[in-house]
Amino acid sequence: MVIRLKDWLGLRQGFEDLARRGNVFNFVLRLMFLSISLALMLQLLAIPVCRALGLLDMPLGEAFKLGVAMSWLICGFVSAVVGAGVGSQVRSLAVAKARYEHLSRVDGLTGLLNRRAFSEVLDETRGQASLAIIDLDHFKSVNDCHGHGAGDFVIRAVSAVLEELCRAGHVCARLGGEEFGVLLHGGARKERLQVIEAVRNRVASLPLHYDNQSIGVTISAGVAEFEKDRRMESVYAAADRALYRAKAAGRNLVVHEDDVKEWPCRAQAGR
Repeated sequence: MVIRLKDWLGLRQGFEDLARRGNVFNFVLRLMFLSISLALMLQLLAIPVCRALGLLDMPLGEAFKLGVAMSWLICGFVSAVVGAGVGSQVRSLAVAKARYEHLSRVDGLTGLLNRRAFSEVLDETRGQASLAIIDLDHFKSVNDCHGHGAGDFVIRAVSAVLEELCRAGHVCARLGGEEFGVLLHGGARKERLQVIEAVRNRVASLPLHYDNQSIGVTISAGVAEFEKDRRMESVYAAADRALYRAKAAGRNLVVHEDDVKEWPCRAQAGR
């Protein structure tokens, strides 16, 4: 109980705490309580001294009553006004900070997580999970034939398919350009691989039309597994190698790291 009261009286709060209006009101109440309590304590010390020095020409009891009333009226009012103003400004800063942090973790075109935020998620991943790196096939030809506006349109369309995975509890991100990352949790390895296969089929069947022109798009994906004591960098590299194998094998494929055998390292003509 004492610890809770001490926490309540403390005015130190993070920006995130004051981002909610209810917490700002709570902050003002605490500021008022502390201000009035401090004023009362000072008066309890000052009134006897002033009385002894002859500076206070009224009965001691009346002086205490007047001091209590003035503390509530003046200190309460001033602290409420100041607290409301300060709390409002701090809340504005808190909201701006939260918005900035959100934007710094989200890709502006698709609304998915960006590479930095996705890397943080991968660093914290423990236990059984699969990492899929997805790349749009022949994306350069989409920009060359239909323009960059069409390219953005295609990226958003593929992102919409991936957003359905996010709602299912998986984590999706745009890693840059036409490359995406998906972290799949739950189920057996075979089931997670089937999820990526379903995404590949869904993307291949998308009815995309831009500027009265039909655009066909497919994806290739490389999948690797998170296992005990396996570092994130190793998982990412394995998924990337599997992706290159999918590209080399003709694209529009999902390749698991277990299916990647030793093969000559050579530059690919295009992704």
